[in-house]
Amino acid sequence: MVWWLESEGSLRIRIKVTMATAGLFDIHHVGVGHFPKMGPLPLRDDNGIVLLGERAAKCRAYAKALHYKELEFQKGPSPLILESLIRKLKLLNAIQLFGANLDDYLHLLLPPIVKLFDAPDVPLQARKVALETLDRLTESLDFTDYASRIIHPIVRTLDSTPELRSTAMDTLSSLVFQLGKKYQIFIPMVNKVMLKHRINHQRYDILICRIVKGYTLAEEEEDPLIFQHRQIRGNQGDALVSGPVEPGPMKKLHVSTTALQKAWGAARKVSKDDWLEWLRRLSVVLLKESSSPALRSCWSLAQTYIPLARDLFNAAFLSCWSELSEDQQDELIRSIELALTSQDIAEVTQTLLNLAEFMEHSDKGVVGAVPGVPSDPVSTLCVLTVAIKNAVQMLLKLVRVGIRSSELKENQKSVLASDPALQLVVLLVQVHDLPHNVHHVRLLLAAQLLEQAGQVGHLDLDINNKLQQPEAASGVLEYAMKHFGELEIQATWYEKLHEWEDALVAYDKKIDMNKEDPELILGRMRCLEALGEWGQLHQQCCEEWTLVSEETQAKMARMAAAAAWGLGHWDSMEEYTCMIPRDTHDGAFYRAVLALHQDLFSLAQQCIDKARDLLDAELTAMAGESYSRAYGAMVSCQMLSELEEVIQYKLVPERRDIIRETWWERLQGCQRIVEDWQRILMVRSLVISPHEDMRTWLKYASLCGKSLRLALAHKTLVLLLGVDPSKQLDHPLPTTHPHVTYAYMKYMWKSSRKIDAFQHMQHFVQGVQQQAQHAIAAEDHQRKQELHKLMARCFLKLGEWQLSLQGINESTIPKVLQYYSSSTEHDRNWYKAWHAWAVMNFEAVLHYKHQNQGRDEKKKRRHASGASAASEASNSDSEVDSADHSPMPSPGQKKVNEDLSKTLLLYTVPAVQGFFRSISLSRGNNLQDTLRVLTLWFDYGHWPEVNEALVEGIKTIQIDTWLQVIPQLIARIDTPRALVGRLIHQLLTDIGRYHPQALIYPLTVASKSTTTARHNAANKILKNMCEHCNTLVQQAMMVETELFTETVSEELIRVAILWHEMWHEGLEEASRLYFGERNVKGMFAVLEPLHAMMERGPQTLKETSFNQAGAYGRDLMEAQDWCRKYMRSGNVKDLTQAWDLYYHVFRRISKQLPQLTSLELQYVSPKLLMCRDLELAVPGTYDPNQPIIRIQSIAPSLQVITSKQRPRKLTIMGTEQSRERWLRPKQEATS
Repeated sequence: MVWWLESEGSLRIRIKVTMATAGLFDIHHVGVGHFPKMGPLPLRDDNGIVLLGERAAKCRAYAKALHYKELEFQKGPSPLILESLIRKLKLLNAIQLFGANLDDYLHLLLPPIVKLFDAPDVPLQARKVALETLDRLTESLDFTDYASRIIHPIVRTLDSTPELRSTAMDTLSSLVFQLGKKYQIFIPMVNKVMLKHRINHQRYDILICRIVKGYTLAEEEEDPLIFQHRQIRGNQGDALVSGPVEPGPMKKLHVSTTALQKAWGAARKVSKDDWLEWLRRLSVVLLKESSSPALRSCWSLAQTYIPLARDLFNAAFLSCWSELSEDQQDELIRSIELALTSQDIAEVTQTLLNLAEFMEHSDKGVVGAVPGVPSDPVSTLCVLTVAIKNAVQMLLKLVRVGIRSSELKENQKSVLASDPALQLVVLLVQVHDLPHNVHHVRLLLAAQLLEQAGQVGHLDLDINNKLQQPEAASGVLEYAMKHFGELEIQATWYEKLHEWEDALVAYDKKIDMNKEDPELILGRMRCLEALGEWGQLHQQCCEEWTLVSEETQAKMARMAAAAAWGLGHWDSMEEYTCMIPRDTHDGAFYRAVLALHQDLFSLAQQCIDKARDLLDAELTAMAGESYSRAYGAMVSCQMLSELEEVIQYKLVPERRDIIRETWWERLQGCQRIVEDWQRILMVRSLVISPHEDMRTWLKYASLCGKSLRLALAHKTLVLLLGVDPSKQLDHPLPTTHPHVTYAYMKYMWKSSRKIDAFQHMQHFVQGVQQQAQHAIAAEDHQRKQELHKLMARCFLKLGEWQLSLQGINESTIPKVLQYYSSSTEHDRNWYKAWHAWAVMNFEAVLHYKHQNQGRDEKKKRRHASGASAASEASNSDSEVDSADHSPMPSPGQKKVNEDLSKTLLLYTVPAVQGFFRSISLSRGNNLQDTLRVLTLWFDYGHWPEVNEALVEGIKTIQIDTWLQVIPQLIARIDTPRALVGRLIHQLLTDIGRYHPQALIYPLTVASKSTTTARHNAANKILKNMCEHCNTLVQQAMMVETELFTETVSEELIRVAILWHEMWHEGLEEASRLYFGERNVKGMFAVLEPLHAMMERGPQTLKETSFNQAGAYGRDLMEAQDWCRKYMRSGNVKDLTQAWDLYYHVFRRISKQLPQLTSLELQYVSPKLLMCRDLELAVPGTYDPNQPIIRIQSIAPSLQVITSKQRPRKLTIMGTEQSRERWLRPKQEATS
């Protein structure tokens, strides 16, 4: 017997901890770096088999310590061991401990064990332990395949050995519990022996009673008798292992509260390093003093590997918390509260907030930490949640006593100072990062508090904003403005929503009333920075710099330095940068920028490294929460990397092109956030001016426009143009840089100057055409190609703007089509142009079609209104009127129809051509265009011109395109229009040639249609498919094989809805038609197919049992006879007799259906059960870009889902993996 144990690095610590906690003193001394294999066991020493007992004890130790690990059991020496040690009780005990690891070796172990308790010459103690071994192994091993080989010897033991009857009955009961209904065949044999010897066993009797009644035994875990038995057996199992290696129960270790108190003390912590060291030391000491042996064993490693202490912080805290007294817990709470309110270090705050969330979700966490819901005594350990609860309760109290928002604002400082809990709530929304676990605050700081306290509204707005829920944050503000007119809207609220223009206006209003408030000055500066108004920002800094305190100057310094940088005032930037603290990220970053400007590359690199070190803690804390929360820090990291690339750009000219292309590609991966792009482009402007990188700056201007930052977009475009067109309205737009001019016209359109933009675009197109002609003359092919692409985009915009200004009508359709056509001519391979041209033609078809339908409806209403007057007219008038109402169209009507057809044809053919072209050029999902092609095909494909366009277009696109619309094609397979049907058949034939798996199932269903045309059309295509995939078609149709006579699809339908269900639904519908609507013809239309099905005869055992005379067949045949008598005689009494029988059948089926919870394929569809290794793909899994998952076999049983429609859960085993399919009743399964 050889036991292999893993020794990878990931398992070494776990192995050591497991051994230590298990008390295996003879192996736990093995070092972490090496866990030995228990090599080939020497079965004999010089004296025989003395070593076997020691090795058995060793095996028990390994099994106990690592019983969840897979162990390899080599077959070689096992017969010798069983032969030599079969009487050794310790080895049997060891076998019990291995449990599920013996699953592959039951065929080797069971025969000797069974032989041991079945042999009369074996001592009783050994026989008893063998039975107990089987009993214990039933918990983890499946003995279903060996039931007969075990139960028969147990019965013989019951019959022959009275001393073992109690143990044998316990073992037999465990087998019964495992076998369930499969045990029924053994019940008579066992009962015979039990009656013979008058054996009573309460647990066995309970199990047999439940099996006989048809109950499942899964609920037996709740039975007190069963539970007690298993608990006793588990306790006995723990006591089985004896000897020197016996592992005892895991004991809690002593916790030194004195060491913990020293560690959590947070007094005299001032600097950032102090708090980080406090958190590190607390994490390590919690592990060192943990009551859990597993956690404490990690202490030595955590001393050298800090991330381990951080990862185990929550678990270590929980293990120590339960060992503290109430006074010590209160002291710990006060220390953590002090830590939360005395520092603003993201890493420390985030760790403590995560601890609060962990404690809330643990079994000792807060259960009812919501006002109005009582919380348990242990809830105080969740510091954060309790503090939030107290703060919100205080706010509710203020509301109850009627304090209005104005009063709260006046007393806000005193309120905050009076309650530390409210300070903590404010802290939550002021820290740079906010955890997800703030639902208590968000639920309680709702609309009713918003009315009473502006501070509460601010909290709820801020919380939603920091949870990346801008819509919810905007909703809070809009709700406040709409419902609470007296509520004063704060300028900072607009800031948090990034509505900088509104925030700037709000700050300007407040500054007019209080010009000396530094917070208002700083807020206005933040808005100017976000808007890129460097001139105004720089001017304000110059005006206010000498008037404010040094503290305010330190806060202004970063924004002032950014403004000077944006304007290129490097001396001013150096002055302001000196005021930014050196030990901050901003201080190091701006000093690096200045050093790069002065070409002090060594100093710049030092500043970059320092900035990166300062950013590390923040990035680590944010990344631990989520990527979105860490994104801002990631952008800062990217900017530091690009500062290093700026150094390379200056020092290594050969790398400049590579760096510029890298910067462009990197920017494409950034989120579309204006502020982030602005910061990145400022870094790049150190070496590349906007005119040298117009592509990037145009992309930035477009982003500003899409983000409705129109002022910033205008400023950027003016910078690129060199002039401000808004100040020269009488002059045409400059065309020196056509792409910039095009972007400026798009900005004009977005800024509500739509007519001016449209007119400028028309003039601009003419100017660009002249430039393109000059480029052709100069043979500048690259510039010519760029101008043509720009022209295509201009014409596309002209078409879109024309539609937006005037809508779709007879006058605009030709103009818009001309613009789109010009766009396709200038860029023949641009998807958007072809798509727009095709869609416009399609919309024109719909426009004229609806217009004609509206004209016809008006005419019908006019004729209907004149019908009464026409009936009162004279005979001569009646003759004229009848002529007017003749079904034959008048010559005038014929002329109108011909004109309409010509008009529709004028737009249908280009629409078809355009859609095919756009589909061939599209790179993504083209389903919408394909569906539009089908609409035109089915409506107008009978016209020869349209049919010709379709034939040519199909040749230009990939055959895979049609896979997504196969159901629509199959639905029109029997269309009466010859040209349409012929082309559909040809396309389906081509699809069947390249993708037969995608077509085979819907075609086989269509081939079974009762409609002759549909049946013939489907069979014709299937016959063509036989030429290249005969095996697949035969397996799907199963016509020529020996075993099958129907299709797989029909067999799946047969399984999806049984005869019982078909008759139940049919009788219910027929009853509604007859008794509810008195519709006898409709009733017979429902019943006749069901009787025809019965006359065709059953094909499965389930159908045979339904059709038997004693079941439903006789009653239904007799009811059919009464129906036929009614059809001959018309006597209602005959129908009454029939419905008496039908009702009797319906009632019996209604009682039987709820009991139908599972189906066996051998009874409901043996043909499906016999399917093996088919060429057919598992239904619904075919993907042309993936390997085909073919049907390997079908599970022998189906589960019936208990619901109104009773769907089935059918498992089809595929070549790649198992797939579960849901089969609905027939009307849904075939839809």
